[in-house]
Amino acid sequence: PAGSGQDPEAGAGCLTVLDEILFRAAGPYDAEAFISRIDSLGLLRSSDAGRDAFHHSCALDPEVFEEAMEIYRIAFDEPRISEEDLAAGQALALSALERLEDEPTQKAIHETANRHLPAPLDRSPMGLREEIEALTREGLLADVRRRLRPAGAYLAVTGPIASGRVRD
Repeated sequence: PAGSGQDPEAGAGCLTVLDEILFRAAGPYDAEAFISRIDSLGLLRSSDAGRDAFHHSCALDPEVFEEAMEIYRIAFDEPRISEEDLAAGQALALSALERLEDEPTQKAIHETANRHLPAPLDRSPMGLREEIEALTREGLLADVRRRLRPAGAYLAVTGPIASGRVRD
C-alpha cells in the first residue's frame, strides 16, 4: 500500500514526484552511470503512481534477472535525489497538473474520484500545486524510507525464471 493515499500530510504529489526521479541515480551510480546500467541490461521499465499502489513492471532477458533485481533494490534502498532531480520531478508533476486543465474528461474523472473515494484514496495522485512546490529532498528521502519497503510489497514474476531464483 504505497500509493498516493499514503503521501505524507501536506505532501500530496510526493509519490508522483518520486515516480519521476527514483531511477535517476542511486547507490554507487551517478545519473549517467545508473541509466547506462539499466540500458546495458536491456530493462524495459514502466511505473505508475496510483491511489492505492506504486506499480513497477519490467520486461527483461531472464539471464539478467538477478542483476535487474539488484538495480531495483538499489533504487529503493539507496536513492540519490539531488536538488536538480527534485526540481525536475516537481516541474514534471506541475506540468501534468496544468495539462489536466486542457482535458475536461480526465479532469472530471479525477475530480469525481477525489470527491467520492473513501480516505485516504480521495487524495489526488497528481498532488496539489502548493504541496508539490513545498516538497524537499530530505522529505522525499524520508518518504522512500517509510513507504518503499519490502514489507507489504508484491513481486510477480512470469516467464522462464525458476522460483528458486526469485526467492533468493
